[in-house]
Amino acid sequence: MTVPAGIMDMHSVSTSAYVVAVDQRRVGVAVAAGGRFRFIAADPDFSTLDGSSFHHLAQLEQAAARLARTLNGPRFRPEAYPAVCAH
Repeated sequence: MTVPAGIMDMHSVSTSAYVVAVDQRRVGVAVAAGGRFRFIAADPDFSTLDGSSFHHLAQLEQAAARLARTLNGPRFRPEAYPAVCAH
């Protein structure tokens, strides 16, 4: 099959995706592409991070935890739960 110019053949693209969970709540997916991780929000509460790009998963984890603290108040302890899980 010939792929038109400017269109990438999806079979030639390799990506890795990770479920992002905060406080045991699945909030989105991190997709690895081009040496970065792009966040795709699945939970409307995390839509402010939707489309954000991070160099490292740890940066995404920190951003999601900060947002969760804003949403849930100071009692929230994100370190008690894994934030990014390979899927």
